[in-house]
Amino acid sequence: MTKQAKNVSIILLALALLLAVLAWANSRSLSDTAPAQIGLKLDGDVLALLDKEDLLAFPGHTFTITQRSAGQGIRDYIYTGVELKLIIESQGIDISRLKQVTVRGGDGYISLVSARELQEEDNIYLVYAANGQDLSGKHPYQLVICSDYFALRWCRLVREIEAESL
Repeated sequence: MTKQAKNVSIILLALALLLAVLAWANSRSLSDTAPAQIGLKLDGDVLALLDKEDLLAFPGHTFTITQRSAGQGIRDYIYTGVELKLIIESQGIDISRLKQVTVRGGDGYISLVSARELQEEDNIYLVYAANGQDLSGKHPYQLVICSDYFALRWCRLVREIEAESL
């Protein structure tokens, strides 16, 4: 084996080892056993960190909604969750004095909800179960907007909810 071939072999081995270490570190962060939390903010200030136990303290609501998708057609889902406005009001926030609410997902997706939409009854939910099964993963919560016919503004993997005052 030539000196150049040895050098290439060593570099490839080092890169393979580095890749293995990074894959191991990533898999550990994905399987993190810490409870999944949602940050609740008002105008940038963190008011609370909520976990599933906190959400279960609210009156839960189970509802059926038809989701329409170009790729998957029409499907009915049974969700269980809490009206978003109840969660926000629990922190002493008057939702009539809000401009909008921004919901951020762990995948980078952002959904904006107007104060008018938030005030509608039985419209916007933070869900934690679908079809009788708890949502899972590092961010096991989903924003469901019932009036959003094609679910284009639904936000999966919810990690942060920020209310913005008028």
